[in-house]
Amino acid sequence: MKTTFALIAFLFISNISYSQSSAKYQIIGTEPFWSLMITSNNAEFDLMDSPKIKFDSIKKKNMEGTSEGYGFAFEVSNKDASAMILLRKCEGCSDGMSEVKYTYEAFFVFNGKVYHGAANEVEK
Repeated sequence: MKTTFALIAFLFISNISYSQSSAKYQIIGTEPFWSLMITSNNAEFDLMDSPKIKFDSIKKKNMEGTSEGYGFAFEVSNKDASAMILLRKCEGCSDGMSEVKYTYEAFFVFNGKVYHGAANEVEK
């Protein structure tokens, strides 16, 4: 099911519209441990035991054909790489390690891998 969401999102990528947002999102994942901070003008990926990777170009996209707020994507890039971040609204998503409940299920597609995690909006 998790992989299905990522694949469906990519199939509909041509039907996604751009929007601007000043919100910040914090995403975390396990196995391997990783985190991603998204702001209105950049994103920073931190994979345990690896250098942080900063993406200085970011475009937020709303998914067409879904209910308002159901999910959205971010297209991020820097001079060396690009990636896709997908956030899907969920009720009480978990990071698998704590009692913290998250608003979004997250997928980070980068370097041929799909990382799965949970996310919250941390600031507007």
